[in-house]
Amino acid sequence: MQVNSSTMTVKDMMSDYRKTITVNAEYQRGEVWSDEQKRKLIDSILRGYQLPFFYLHEIVQSNTRGDTWRVHQIIDGQQRCNALDQFINGDLQLYNATDENTKLPSFLRDTDKYPCPWGGQRFKTLPEDLQERLLDTELPVAFITEADDYEVRDLFIRLQSGSSLNNQEKRDAYPGQFSQFIVELGGKPSRGYNGYDFFKDLILLQGGSGRGQKRELAARITMLFLGRREIGGIVATSRENIDEFYDTKQDFDATAQECRRLLDVIGKLEQLLAGWNGPKLVGHNAIALVLFVDSIWDDYTRAWEASFANALQRFLTFYEEGRQANKEGKSHSAWLNYGQYASASSVGPDRVRRRQEFFDSCMVAFLGDSLVPLDPKRAFNDLEKRSIYWRDGGNCRVCDGAVPWHEAVFHHVKQHKDGGRTEVNNGALVHGPCHPLSEKAVADFAASFQP
Repeated sequence: MQVNSSTMTVKDMMSDYRKTITVNAEYQRGEVWSDEQKRKLIDSILRGYQLPFFYLHEIVQSNTRGDTWRVHQIIDGQQRCNALDQFINGDLQLYNATDENTKLPSFLRDTDKYPCPWGGQRFKTLPEDLQERLLDTELPVAFITEADDYEVRDLFIRLQSGSSLNNQEKRDAYPGQFSQFIVELGGKPSRGYNGYDFFKDLILLQGGSGRGQKRELAARITMLFLGRREIGGIVATSRENIDEFYDTKQDFDATAQECRRLLDVIGKLEQLLAGWNGPKLVGHNAIALVLFVDSIWDDYTRAWEASFANALQRFLTFYEEGRQANKEGKSHSAWLNYGQYASASSVGPDRVRRRQEFFDSCMVAFLGDSLVPLDPKRAFNDLEKRSIYWRDGGNCRVCDGAVPWHEAVFHHVKQHKDGGRTEVNNGALVHGPCHPLSEKAVADFAASFQP
């Protein structure tokens, strides 16, 4: 087999297409590209993006009179040729880049920064200079000669056997902070990111963790986490929804408060499940855990932390009982309210909501008395502050020095996060510098405090 690399202009390629460039129907697929794929190809050419090689098998044919001529069969490039042929013949209209429904990335809709004068056009309506630019574009071509049919078919198979990028691998290439946030969260070792231990060590996904599955799960969790803050409920997280989220979050701020909160929740789960010897968790478990911990984070003391791993183990045992009961044709609440909504395809908002509500109710029951509500009142009001100030004689309860009103700090003796109430008998007047910040100082202060 001989391979000669060269170029052909789009004009020459299309002039020869269906004349001296043909398709071998014995192994070629026929036309399979969608209009979206065709439009993106033309858009890529007009943006100056380099296309991959077209592979053409050069064949010498002859007739009984001894006349010979050369034809070319497409080994690789049929779909691209079809797209070019349809566009030039007027059968394909390009995207309008400013249309919100376009399939182009959102940053390309900024036509001031990324001009798109061909948007919404057909070939005949393009300005003459753009028609010429398209037709004069040089395509890389590999001409295959001195090859028999077996070699050509083997080359075709090898060209088609490479693993194309899956959805998540394409998302990883998106510009902006959201893509980087998910890579760092879910991990991508090929780029030097091992990911958070929550995804790396605790989660077992069907079919393994390769090809971006854990990053897709991280993206889905992030969407659900942020969505509850934006709409107060569960958002849709199908793969199409994830694509759209990546596309519309070019201004994503990974340092925003809600992002730091998500990382704090995941870090807390890593801490609570360190040394976990229960079954590997799966995607729906990961989602349920993050949303549940987020929901109790602000309103309960941290007493629940000591019981959390055991409560989770009880839930997983309960869920497994439900799964086995379903196999035996028996009814079980864990299956009816969670299991049947926990398949890999169960990403619709209603299904996620129903299983989350059941998970939350089970975890509340299994945590029992360790789930102690915080006093909903977090800060002393003005009257309470003045009562504490005059009760303590305007003196710091740590150093006994006088405290000017404008320097006064009102400390919860039993800390609010530990269930301390926001009331005068649990308040103390202190200087700012004397405020007992260390855990030991807080404990010592509380032990010696007398209202």
